[in-house]
Amino acid sequence: MKNKISIFGTGGYAKEAFEIVNVMTDIEIENFIVSDDHYSSEFFMGYPVLMQSDFDSNSCAMVIAIGDSLIRKKIVESLPKDTNYQTIIHPSSRISPFSKIGKGSIISAESVISIDVVIGSHAQINFHSSIGHDCKIGNFFTSCPGARVSGNCKIGNQVFLGTNSSLRQNLNITSNANIGIGAVILNDIDTEGTFFGNPARRMR
Repeated sequence: MKNKISIFGTGGYAKEAFEIVNVMTDIEIENFIVSDDHYSSEFFMGYPVLMQSDFDSNSCAMVIAIGDSLIRKKIVESLPKDTNYQTIIHPSSRISPFSKIGKGSIISAESVISIDVVIGSHAQINFHSSIGHDCKIGNFFTSCPGARVSGNCKIGNQVFLGTNSSLRQNLNITSNANIGIGAVILNDIDTEGTFFGNPARRMR
């Protein structure tokens, strides 16, 4: 028997999570969940949509399919403390058996996570992303398609890597850093902000 899962969200990333679950063999979708003030339709992708206030944390596990890491964090804080968070992993991804991925994370198709990597809870690793050996990554991490993290990087919480951005090896990236599309990070980032360019610079 497959385990049941609720997907929080009904946007584009929820569709991607839906597709991942559909090719997994051990879990299946029970329903979608949205915050009460975003409820607008009874069905999404053919499944029932429930308001957050109607979610029963004892009924099935949950994964949060919201791209914005700060919103993900707020959702976790608003859900019952006993919520069981499910990690979903596309079967085409390659993850070292010596690495650890936190609860509630989403690993998309063709992504690669190398050896001795530790990733926190509620991470999102998108298509064709790669995480090099010995990286340590905090909670609510977001890696957009094609992002590259070289080996032995230390990354804080709520860090966002834009599409096709890249990090040199041995870097330290502070929490709440937003790295823009195509940015090339060659030095440590110790200040919160948004970074663009090659080499990347803080824009705001």
